[in-house]
Parts: sequence; structure tokens; C-alpha cells
Amino acid sequence: MSAPVSRVRRALPAVRGALDAASTWQVFGAVAGPLLVLYLATASYGLPQSPDPVATALPAWQLAQHGTIALDEYAGENPWLVETGDRVVSNRQPGVIAWGVPFYLLIPTTSGDEPPMAPAGAAGAVAAALAMGVLALVLRRLIAPAAAMAGALVAGLATATWTVSADGLWPHGPTQLWLALGMLASAAGHHARSGLAWAAALLTRPNAAVVAAVTGLYASWRQRSVRPAMLVGAVSGAGLLALIAYNAVVFDAPSISGGYPSDFTDRLAGMSLRTYGENVLGTLVSPGRGILVLSPFLLLLVPGLRAGWRAAPDWARGSALAGLLYLALHLRMNRFWGGTNFFSYRYPLESLTLAAPLLVLAWREWTARTARRRRWLATAVAASIGMHALGAVYFTAPLEPRSPWTEPAILPVAADAGPLAVGAVLLAVVGVWFAAGRAGG
Repeated sequence: MSAPVSRVRRALPAVRGALDAASTWQVFGAVAGPLLVLYLATASYGLPQSPDPVATALPAWQLAQHGTIALDEYAGENPWLVETGDRVVSNRQPGVIAWGVPFYLLIPTTSGDEPPMAPAGAAGAVAAALAMGVLALVLRRLIAPAAAMAGALVAGLATATWTVSADGLWPHGPTQLWLALGMLASAAGHHARSGLAWAAALLTRPNAAVVAAVTGLYASWRQRSVRPAMLVGAVSGAGLLALIAYNAVVFDAPSISGGYPSDFTDRLAGMSLRTYGENVLGTLVSPGRGILVLSPFLLLLVPGLRAGWRAAPDWARGSALAGLLYLALHLRMNRFWGGTNFFSYRYPLESLTLAAPLLVLAWREWTARTARRRRWLATAVAASIGMHALGAVYFTAPLEPRSPWTEPAILPVAADAGPLAVGAVLLAVVGVWFAAGRAGG
């Protein structure tokens, strides 16, 4: 073993010991701080972008500048601007619009006719960084603080949390934050507080209502008490009523879907089994949007899910089940690829957040058991981070749609990055492989 590697191995126990002694705020800051700096450096601050974050930035800016959500002057400029009554509004959900308003109030902008996108980019970066910081606290309930910090950093760098949630004013970042806070409350047995977090999540992403339902009912079943379900249901139900009231005022009809086209809800009953199967398969393995293709480290955790489930506390099991049902419902209503003009995947992000406790237990109970598995996991994590780093830095929104089945997401990004950047990523992955092998030996 070389001298540098030997010195590193001797120093690791002291470093790990210092990290394991970190306080709650230190654990949170060690994850959220560096990620915030990185996210702010790589977020999108201009156009073109996907229509989704633009349709959120517009009403957030309009509220901050003029105190209204009416967007009549932008009619026809964005597919998610809809006509309702005598005005044009965005069909984005109130939770994510509200998240963007403070950034448009605090960050100096011009009061011209076009909304600047910089505050929206900052809003996404802050939400994603905070979500990963809270996730570290959630994971600390299950594993040592040093491992929890590492796990949250992997979630923040090796998944589309970096390239989507932290890139702009998508609903995913704020929703991930509320879900992480909900899990933290659930882990402490605070059902009313978790209900409050689920309420914020469903105001941002309405199908998160299934998270409240599953976690509350599962906790009641396991505890043989109706109290958890009643507390979660009462508080999260208030959020659901607030969403319905918002839609009644803005879209002239009390509903959960608001300004979304009816075909989203129609697919719940009308989607064919073949189309649904393609959605599930595409979510997993399509070259353009597959979570196992773009975050291959997850493959090294799958074999440990059974052992992780056996070791998981009830709140972690409930969260994982909620995440599974959340994704199953979403894939029933929508196309798995989620549109264009972004790198990697996006619909599984909330489910991955909810499954994170189970995934770290799968790591602890199976993947971390042998040096060979640890080596493969470290290499897969490096590859996942490398792909998302290229996407975060070099991806530019295309003007033409592309097929997630025929064009791997990494190829156009690698072409834009050039051989030096791609070579640096490959060199880092190979370096991790050999370093992990020496550390295991």
C-alpha cells in the first residue's frame, strides 16, 4: 500500500469521529452549505428554459411587483398559461408560486415587462439545498452522523436534485423540502407536525396527498391507534381544503387539479396497461430519463432493500410505501419523460426523497457488508455524480424535443462539454475504483 493511501487510512477514524460528534445544526450546515454554493453556481438564470419553471416564475414575479397573478399580457407565450373567466393565469400550484415570491421581493430586479429569471433560479437552488440538509437530519435518525451527511450529499449530487430541483423554480425542490421535514417529524413521533409538512407538500404538488394518507394510515395500523391518522389527516386536510379554495377562487371551480387539463386526471382510469408499463419501464431504464441509467448507484442498493426493510422503523417503511404509491399514481397520469428542456429525470425525485431512509438501510444492511460491494458502490456514485455534474454545467435547453428511448441524455451534454471535461469525469471514476479497491484491501 502506498504511503499517501496509508496516511489517509490512518486519518479516517479521527475525521469520522469528529463528524459523528457534530451537532444538529452542524450536520445540517455541512450538507446544505456546500450544496447551496454549488447549486447557486450552476442554476439557470436566463432563457431558454422549460415552460414549467417559467410558468411559475411569471406569477411569482407578478405578485412581487404588482400584487396580482393575472398574466393577460403573456397570453399565448407559455402552454401553462390558461384563460379563466376574464383573465389569464398560470396553472402552476400555489405552493411553488409562493416559494418564489420572497426571492423576487428580496433580489433586486427591474420592473420592466419581462420577468428576470435570476430570482427563480436562486429559489430553486435554496429549496434543494435546504431539502438535502434536512434529509441529512432524517438519515441521522438511522445511521451515524458522518454516514448521514455522506448519504445526503450523494442524494444532492448523484441524482436529478442537482440538475432539476436546484436548477430553477420547479415544484420538485420545495416539495422535497416539505417531504424531508415531514419525515423528520414522523421519525420523532410528531404526527401533527408531519401533517403540516404534508399539507405544504400537497399545496406544491397535489398528488403528495397520497403521502399524507399512506403515512398516517400506516402509522395507525402499526401502532394500533387511530390517533396518528387523525392528526395527520386533520392537519394535512386543512392544506387540501386550502388548495381547493385557491382553485375555486382562481379557476372558478373547487377542485384539486386547478388549471391542469382534464386529460391528466382522465388517464387515471383510461390509461392502457401497455402505456402504463412503458411509463414504468421508461422511468427505470430509458436512456434519456431512466433513474437506473442516470443514477446507477441505485442498482447497488436494490439487492439490500429486503434487509433494509427488515431493519427499518415504521416511519421509514411508511415513507417508502408512500413514495412508491406517489410515483405509481404520477406515472398513471403523465408521460414518464416529463417534457423537454431539462437534463436527467424529474418525476421520481419526490419518491427518491421518501425512499432515502430505506435506501441507506439497504446500504448499511447489505451493500456495505463487503469490500467488493463498497467498491462498486463508490464507483457507481462517482459515475452518477460525474454525469449530473456535466448536466448541471453544460446542459443547455434544446428547442426541439427528443426521444428518451433513442437518445441517451448524457450524449448531447458530453458533446457540449468536450473531451477534456468528459475525460476528467472518466479519470475521476477510474480513480475512485482504484482508491476504493486499495481502501478495501
